[in-house]
Order: sequence, then structure tokens, then C-alpha cells
Amino acid sequence: FVGHEQAVTDGCFSPDGKWALTASADGTLRLWAPKTGMSKHVFRLGEAGLTCLANNGGNDGMLVLVGSEDGCAHVCHIGTKKVVTTLRHFEAPIETDGGSEEEIQYPMSVEAVGFCPFQQAWCATGGIDGCLKIWDLTKDGLCRHACVPPNEDKDSITRLKWHPKLPAIFTASVSGTIRLWDARNG
Repeated sequence: FVGHEQAVTDGCFSPDGKWALTASADGTLRLWAPKTGMSKHVFRLGEAGLTCLANNGGNDGMLVLVGSEDGCAHVCHIGTKKVVTTLRHFEAPIETDGGSEEEIQYPMSVEAVGFCPFQQAWCATGGIDGCLKIWDLTKDGLCRHACVPPNEDKDSITRLKWHPKLPAIFTASVSGTIRLWDARNG
């Protein structure tokens, strides 16, 4: 499987096993034929590296969600080979300090993504900012809830996992904290 120009950060198979998918620090999501190792399509999702990916497995298996270092998550359809929508997990605050030319760096990478296994239109993103966001794809990627822990406990989310039957999401963070969030009300 040759083609990425930088490190491969995540990968998975489509639910039917017909495709392998890889996300890379080069900003691309690649669709591969697993038997031959040939690249079948390249989604070029910007300059920022991709950090994680998930597909909507139990549903139709055609949607893939990828997180990136620029604070976005992209929903791609592997059947039509199109980007469905881009979700802005992180918005940098607007600086009004009187014209300073120094660029401020904000931690904004999306480090964890996942689709709800029983509610096809819901997905979630977890960021280095410590925030979990729950999205509704039927409403043009509307953010249903932004789940933010108390300030003293705010640390980077490294993984998220939807409960298989309940509208609940588990998140794991850098500090070793596990949280359980209700996806219905945040």
C-alpha cells in the first residue's frame, strides 16, 4: 500500500471488506483495493494532517469520518467519492489586542471520531481542547451538543466510543479520566 507522503495515522476496512481506508499526516484519506494494494481514490482534505478515522459500520458503511489537526472533521462518502460535509470542531477565538502581528497557537486537533451505531445521522468528535461534540448529519452537520468538562478537569480527549445500544458516549483523556456522556442532552 504505497502512496501516502507522510505517516499513516489510522486505518480500517469498510464493513463489507471491499475497501481498506487509511488516514495520513499528509492530509489525505485513501481508499485501497485490499487484494491488490492499489489506491482507488484519494480524498485531499487540506494541508493539515489527519489524526483519526471511523466508518459508519452497522449502517450502510459508506460514510467515513476523519479528524484533522486543524480542528475540523470531514465526512466522506466512499461510494460517490465526495466530501459530504466538514464539521468545525474548533473555532479559534478572534483576537482584538490592537493589531499584534504575533500569531497565537491554539490546541485544536480532533483526536477521536465515531458514528452512533443505532442513530445513523449522529456522529461525535473529541478534541485536544477537551471538548466532545455531537453532530447531526441530517441537519447539514449541526452541532447538537458541545460537552465540556469543568475547567479544572479539561484535558485532551484521546478516544471516544459510542455505547452499542444506548445514546451514550465514553471518552478517555490524557489524564486517564474516563467520562460517560448522554448524547441526548450533552
